[in-house]
Amino acid sequence: MDALQRVNIEMIAYQNGWEVTVSSTDEAVVFRSALHSKELRVSMTPEGEYRVSCNAILDRDEIFRLLGYDYFIGDSLRAWDSTSLGKLLETTAMLARSLPDHPLQLFKQKVQNTVIDRTEVERLVKQRIGQDIFRSSLLDYWGASCSLTGIREKSLLRASHAKPWAKCDSDEERLNVFNGLLLEARYDALFDQGLITFSDKGEIIVSNHLDVCTQEILQLNIFPRLRWIAPEHIEFLSYHKAHVFMEQ
Repeated sequence: MDALQRVNIEMIAYQNGWEVTVSSTDEAVVFRSALHSKELRVSMTPEGEYRVSCNAILDRDEIFRLLGYDYFIGDSLRAWDSTSLGKLLETTAMLARSLPDHPLQLFKQKVQNTVIDRTEVERLVKQRIGQDIFRSSLLDYWGASCSLTGIREKSLLRASHAKPWAKCDSDEERLNVFNGLLLEARYDALFDQGLITFSDKGEIIVSNHLDVCTQEILQLNIFPRLRWIAPEHIEFLSYHKAHVFMEQ
C-alpha cells in the first residue's frame, strides 16, 4: 500500500469505530478503539481489494447476518471499495462493543472506579451501571430497533432480560447480550411479567392469562416472531419459558 491508500484506510476506520491507529506500514494498517479491546488489521491485495482480520474472534454468523456472503472470502473478511470497507468496519466495531465478553469487562471497570460506602447503595449503583451497559449493548446488537416490531424510537425501547437480573448466577450472565431482547415498552412489560415469551424459532407465545380483548388491542398477531434469533438466545429463552412465562 502506498501512503495515500493508508491515509484513506485510516480515515475510514476513524469514522467507523476504529479511531486508534496502532501501526501503519506498506503491508497493513492496524487499529484499536477506546471503547473495546479488539484489534483490527486491514491490508490490500494487488488487485486493490481490502482484507480485514481481527485479533479476537468476532462471531462469523453475526457478521454474515448483518452483511451477507459477499464480505467473506475463505477464512477472511473482504471489502471491494471504500464504501464496503466502511460498512464492514462499522459492523465489526458494533459487534466488538456488544458481544460477550465486552459488556462484562466494561462493567467490571466501571464498578472498580465507583467509590461507594454503604452496601445497599453499592448494590443499587452496580445494578444501574450494569443495566445501562446492558441496554447500550442491546441497542448496538439490534441496530437500535425493537427485536420484535422494528420500532426505532430509542425513548420507547427497553432492555428486557430473559433470565432476570436477580436470578442470574454471575455478572457474565447478567451482561450477556443474548440474555435479552430490545423491546418496545409495551412488549417489554409483557415479556417481563411473563405474559409473552418466544419459542426457539423466535415465534411469539402468548399466555392465556392475557385476555383476548387485550391481545387484540395490542395487536400481538401483527408481529408473530422476532426479527432474528441466534443459537445463543435459546438457553436464556428456555429459562424464560420455564420460570417467568405464565403458561396456565
